[in-house]
Order: sequence, then structure tokens, then C-alpha cells
Amino acid sequence: MAGQPPAGVRHADTDVPSPDRRSAVQVYVPFKYDIGGAVIDTEGAREALIRLCGSLEEDQAFTRSWNLSYLVRHAVVLRAVIGSGTVHLGGSDWRFQRTLRLYPWLGVVSVDYLFETSDAEVRLADFYDDLVHWKNTDYLPYLTLCGAMTAELAAHTAVSAGPPADLHGGLVRELRAALGPFVEQRPATYAFHDFRTCFVDLRAGLDRPTVHSLLLLTRSKPTSYPDIPGSLTAGGVEIQSSGWATVLRTDPTATARELADVISMFSLIHAQWFVCQLWINVYDQDFRRTPYGRGVASAHELSSSQLALAQDLTEVGNMDLMLKDPALLRVARYFERTLGVRDHRRAAEQRLRLLEEYSRGQADYRQAQATTRLQVLFALSAAGSIAALVPALVEINLARAATTFTIAAVILLWLGFALNYGGFIAGLRWRLRQRVSRRRRARLRRIPQSRGPRG
Repeated sequence: MAGQPPAGVRHADTDVPSPDRRSAVQVYVPFKYDIGGAVIDTEGAREALIRLCGSLEEDQAFTRSWNLSYLVRHAVVLRAVIGSGTVHLGGSDWRFQRTLRLYPWLGVVSVDYLFETSDAEVRLADFYDDLVHWKNTDYLPYLTLCGAMTAELAAHTAVSAGPPADLHGGLVRELRAALGPFVEQRPATYAFHDFRTCFVDLRAGLDRPTVHSLLLLTRSKPTSYPDIPGSLTAGGVEIQSSGWATVLRTDPTATARELADVISMFSLIHAQWFVCQLWINVYDQDFRRTPYGRGVASAHELSSSQLALAQDLTEVGNMDLMLKDPALLRVARYFERTLGVRDHRRAAEQRLRLLEEYSRGQADYRQAQATTRLQVLFALSAAGSIAALVPALVEINLARAATTFTIAAVILLWLGFALNYGGFIAGLRWRLRQRVSRRRRARLRRIPQSRGPRG
């Protein structure tokens, strides 16, 4: 969120890329994680963050840029610097600063890395490949501890990481547990993360082939450029993004405020994309809430999930709800387009429609069950009442025809009950087979794709 600190609070000078820094190239990498749901107790969440991360800062929105009707329903973004270090990536030594950002209304936390190096011969394409390998030393053990490391995923990632390391996965798990009492829980927590890479060329020294290779995250430098996305200029910052990678180039007129605003919009739109991603992956928890033979989610649980998903999606896809600043709107819409937020929102809305259809189907199914039970009870009651009359009819020497008719009525009622009950059982068996088949298909769909453990 674009913002300025409250009185008496200063942003850390290593918080976001800045044209005032001496290094020629910086790399900003945000990792987005699900904390389990939107924060409903801001003060409780703030205290939990202070216990884990120490002092906090606030991103307060510019009132000239943001709609007050939007801000009144959204707590400020909380930020904490959580450490620094050095790492050797792409043949160069990099210093990095880690910052944690909590987006309370989205239920998303972002662990942001800012890398910088003084190496003039840095190889950025090699940097990216080494970054993936390095972050997986933390990410894969984290997934194992979260119970998300399936046998299929383990087979795909067997050689994807070196010895386990704790970069920030442990902190995310602690944060999720600490914030649990202060969030409105979604049907399930999405364990995976998503990260994007933003290369910041502070001296506009990268040539066109290098920029193209960075946008496509490849080592090869092409001779033609048909796939380069359109660029956008925001003040003294030129923006080019392929969605998965972004290159920012600053000219001598660029200010730290302009660059910080672009980075803030980039991170916010990425968080909105991630909300759609987590709903796409956890919506079916309502279909598979219990083991075989133990029922399905209740109608109340289904309707709660529908409401939560619908509320989250209202935060995505309409920048005019948030902003009234034409310059920031251009940046936000650019990232919305290049990150594919609208397509991701449509995919999440499709899940919402499936959930609604499933909810209606469950209601119809339960109504049919109740109707069948009433029919069975009526048949049993009627048959029992008529059967009780047979001895009395025999004692009073009623006509044989009347007695025979009464006995036949009892037999017909019991036969109807047997046929009805048999059909009821057959229907249950058919539904059980259908459910097992759906679960098998769902397991096949959840096998990870070949793109690797990006998140």
C-alpha cells in the first residue's frame, strides 16, 4: 500500500529499493503466505506481531490517493524488519534485508527480500536460478512440517534443494499460530507460497537483450523481441513486467517516493492475486471435510465458505474501489493486467459457482432423504395398524373376503416398504460410488505440475 509513516516513525532505509543507494542493481523478492483468514482483531494481531518481530511500523495511506470509503474498512498494513544477512547467488555476494508485511483485510503476510551487490559483473540470470535453489532449502522442510509434502511432490523435488535451512519458514508457521485467535478462519489454510522477482536497474544500465531475458527468466538473449510486454512510465520509473518477473529502470529524475509507490502497488496487486490462488486451491475442502463414510460439510459451513470467498473477491479486480489517484491507478492496472489478476479472479469465481451448485445439491439431497424417511415411517405405521386388526377380525368371524383383503393390504404395504427401502439403499450406494470416483479424480488433479515448487 502506498503510504507514509506516522509521526515519529521512520521507514528503514533498506525497506524497499531506492535510487539513492550506491549499488547499480537491486532485486526485490516478495514471498506471499496465507495466515488462515482475514484479521478481525487488529489490536490482538498487532500484539502478536510485536511479540514475534519486535517493533512495528505502519503504512498509512495518502488521503489524496486513496478513497476514504475504502480505508474506513481496512486496517493499515503492519511492517517489521526481521533480519539481514549475506548469500552467494549467481557468482556474486549479495546483502539482503528481510521485511515482513501483514495485509490484515486479505489475510496475507508478505516476507520481502531486498538484495543488493557491489559486483559490477553480476549475472542476474544465474542469480534467479540460485535464488530458487536457496529458498527451497527453507521452503521444502516448511512444507513437510505443514503436512503439504506429498509423495508425488517429494519425488518431483528430490534434487531441488540442498541441506535444510531456516530462512523464514519457521517464522511464518509461528506467525500463523500466533494470529490464529485473531482471524476469521477460511475452510482451510493454503500452505504454499508464491513469489515474484523484481529487478531494479537504478542506473538504467541494462541493455535490451538482458531486460528481455530477465522478463522471461531465461539465460538466452534473443535477437528479436516479439514477447516483450508493453512498458509503463511512472514518473522517473520505467516498468516492464511479464507477470512472473518485473524490471524497473530509473532515470536521474526518479525519486525514492516514486519507486516506493511502484513497489507498494506491485506487492499489493501480488497479494490480491495470491488471495485468488489460495481460494482456488482450498475451496474443495468443503467437499472433502470428513473421511469416507462420515458425511459432508453442513449447509451452514458451506454458506460460510461462500460468504468468505465472496468477501475476499470483492477486494480484487476493481482498482477504483481503492484509489482516486490517476497515476497510481495506471500502475495498479498495469500490474493487474500483467499478473493476470482478472483471469485468476474468474477462476476463483468459478469455484464459488461450483460451491453454490454443490450446496444446492446437498440441500436437495437432504430433502429427498427426509421425504424418503417420512414415506418409510408412514408405510411402517400404516402396515402395523392394519396388521393389529387381523386378530380381531378373525375373532368376530368377519367374512373371509374382508379378512383376506386386510391381510393383502398389509402384505402390499410391507412390499412397498421393502421396495422403497431397497431403492433408498441402492441410491446411497450409487452416491457413495460417485463420491469415491470424484475423490480419485481430485487426487489426480492435485498432482503437482512440471513448473516446480514455485508455490
